[in-house]
Amino acid sequence: MFNFLKQRGIHCGHLNVCHIINKLDELKELIRNFDIFGFSETHLNASVNDEYISIPGFHAPFCKDGCSNSSSGTLLYVRDTLNCIRRNNLEHPDIESIWLEIKLKNTTLIFLCCVYRNPASRCNWLENFKQMIELPWNSGSEIIMFGDLNIDILNHNNCYWLDVLDLYNLKQIITSPTRVTSHSSTLFDYVIVSSPNNIIETSVPSYSISDHYPTCFTWNKKGIKIPKTNHIYITYRSFKYFSEPDYINDLQLAPFDNVYSTNDPNKALELWYNTIIPVINKHAPQKTKRVRNATKQPWLKEIFNMMRQRDYHKKKGNITQV
Repeated sequence: MFNFLKQRGIHCGHLNVCHIINKLDELKELIRNFDIFGFSETHLNASVNDEYISIPGFHAPFCKDGCSNSSSGTLLYVRDTLNCIRRNNLEHPDIESIWLEIKLKNTTLIFLCCVYRNPASRCNWLENFKQMIELPWNSGSEIIMFGDLNIDILNHNNCYWLDVLDLYNLKQIITSPTRVTSHSSTLFDYVIVSSPNNIIETSVPSYSISDHYPTCFTWNKKGIKIPKTNHIYITYRSFKYFSEPDYINDLQLAPFDNVYSTNDPNKALELWYNTIIPVINKHAPQKTKRVRNATKQPWLKEIFNMMRQRDYHKKKGNITQV
């Protein structure tokens, strides 16, 4: 279902997810088809355990939690076969971003950035962006940036933003609208690169888990050996020592009253997850094991069929909101 990219190389993507917790199970299936995937507007915070959002076969997720009205939460997954480190020194204090340094054999460093710009950002955001890009640009390394910038470049009045990119010889390579409603088509979600020849395909699939479409692309370079995924892992819950009476007793003792203390449905859902997941983990802990073939469970088939119908009707304009 998620074979959005066809060419061989490093498969990358980004999605403005509009809250990630209630969509995490489906998104984990999506991410397994990519080597690098970033999310903006996750609305995660420090109360969400990294273990809960981790995916076998990937590095521990790189996070920037939402902490204010201008910071909505950014998340970045990288397959564990890729050698990468976080470069906190490249992250501007007034720009929501995650910078990584990726090292491949027989090539220069790649600086990769997942970035989000709040539409309510002040007018000095572009000046801050220029300051942020100076160090990676002056290094001579390849730059790859993706994210939701909330500047519609299909609107010719916003050409000044492309002029800023031209100053640093950067190219925005997405051309299809990434947010489509019944009355508008906008391109807010970018892929910005310093070496466009290394991007061998792009895709903006009509995948409708969010009110944005994902931006996907494949990076490859002649003479570079792309690391292979060595093993397939699956995650499951172990019921070996499960005791139903003990589980029910712990559920009754769990502080679910805090769920009813908020009128915000997203906050209530987050509180519910944070209350029930520790109990579930105690009695049916998650285990990871290596398998020869990772086959989807039979019960997922019907769900994926419904997801295809959802995406089809969103593309046809039969539904305009998610």
